[in-house]
This record gives sequence, structure tokens and C-alpha cells, in this order.
Amino acid sequence: MAAKKQTFSIAGKKYPSYHTLGAYRQFETLTGKSVTDIGNDITDLSVFLYCVVSKACKRDGVEFPYNDPDAFADDLTLDELMDWQADQVAEAPEDKGAKKKK
Repeated sequence: MAAKKQTFSIAGKKYPSYHTLGAYRQFETLTGKSVTDIGNDITDLSVFLYCVVSKACKRDGVEFPYNDPDAFADDLTLDELMDWQADQVAEAPEDKGAKKKK
């Protein structure tokens, strides 16, 4: 299955935004944590979003002006981060094990 391509806007510019294995690896390298441990931590979420967008840009050949998560966070608003997180939850695949026939 191909990655579902979305976009994310920051500082008035749109960038590709979709999950890649490279984004997961980059997050773990930067934080020492697994993406499954993020929860609702604002700092971890912003670093993860940085990884997702930067790796999608790299894959698509799009110039990405942020060299590190701090530079990215300087332009990132809390509303943008929360909207992105809500989009991720809304598009998460259903847990097929949760629907069992009676």
C-alpha cells in the first residue's frame, strides 16, 4: 500500500506530509524514544512532525528549509500541531480486532 500523501502548512508554505520508515528512524535517533511512546507530549509531537515532513520532502525532492526540530518549532504554532495531530487520529486505520462477530 502506498503512503497516503497529505500536506502540512507552516509559515505560509505547504509541504508533503506522510509517514515513512525514515521518519520513524529519524525520530528515534533524535529523541532516543520509539514513536509508540509519544502520547500527547508537545515536544515529542513537534519533533515527530518535523521528521514526518522533512522525510516526505526528501522523498519527493521538495526543498525543506528547516535544518533541525528547533528551527521547525520556531515557526510551528500550537494550533498547527494540534490540527495535524487530530488529522492523524481521524485517519488512523480501524482496529479490525475491535469488531468481533457475536
